[in-house]
Amino acid sequence: MSETESTPGPLSVKCERTECPNRNSTGHTLKKCGGCRRVFFCSVECQKATWSQHKALCKKLQNPEARKALPSYKTMMESHEKAYPFWHGPQPASERIHWFSTMENSSHGKVVREYIKRLDMEQIIQYAMEKFIVQKDRGAVMLDFSKPVPIVHGRGTFQWMTTAVAKRTGDRLVINSVTEYDPIKSAVIFLYMIEPQGRFIHLASIEPLFTAPPGFAEEILEVKRQL
Repeated sequence: MSETESTPGPLSVKCERTECPNRNSTGHTLKKCGGCRRVFFCSVECQKATWSQHKALCKKLQNPEARKALPSYKTMMESHEKAYPFWHGPQPASERIHWFSTMENSSHGKVVREYIKRLDMEQIIQYAMEKFIVQKDRGAVMLDFSKPVPIVHGRGTFQWMTTAVAKRTGDRLVINSVTEYDPIKSAVIFLYMIEPQGRFIHLASIEPLFTAPPGFAEEILEVKRQL
């Protein structure tokens, strides 16, 4: 296991362990993973509890080129927290999600079609493949179509909905979309817009097909065998 070092100052990011009771508290000193030096924990206990999930990412982040390419961990966490309304709000997410089709002639349908035209789909698919391999689990790319088109190595960053988050929504279509696609052939992309205070979530999905490059294909198949 990687050693940790104390990080002075107030909390700027949260403990990597999502079940940590101190995750939303202030006044705790975080400890930085001594391996990747990009992920934080509030205690050795939290690091040990999360190590099996963090181990693969830790190894990847120790690659100098990979470290340069990735956004700061603070940015990654801020992006992750944008998914918060999908499982927390005045009512269960399943009661607040309003599904719509990307092909319908509603105002949202028209906006989303124009938004999709500006996406770098090759980059998004590569991101989805990498996330599946590193996380060793299915998930969905999340894109807020009310915001500018995100760019991984520039303005903004992509967001990722894990299987655990999908299940928290309680929405059957969200859960089925995230858990039933074939990661060797396709990716799931959720296009969403959240109303103020998370009262309503306007949501559409697409599932682009692709042919995974040999290197990616072998790694994806290996992870699939482990699931």
